Amino acid sequence: MVRRRLAETALQDFDYETAVHGCARDDRQALRALFEQDAGRLLAVARRIVRRRELAEEVVQDAFVQIWRNASQYDAGIG
Repeated sequence: MVRRRLAETALQDFDYETAVHGCARDDRQALRALFEQDAGRLLAVARRIVRRRELAEEVVQDAFVQIWRNASQYDAGIG
């Protein structure tokens, strides 16, 4: 229970908007921070969907490549 609360607090404290704007400015540290924040959870979800770890890893990698390439199109008003 305590671990879950700590994870929820970490999610609330992470500034996704700043990280995405950093990616739009080609800031690799912003992408790294975003990856470290969410890659584990995304990998778990992808594994449940595709049921193969290596394929799930490719899915997550592709998602972060798309974030990197398209971060400049992010609009906070849309989400």
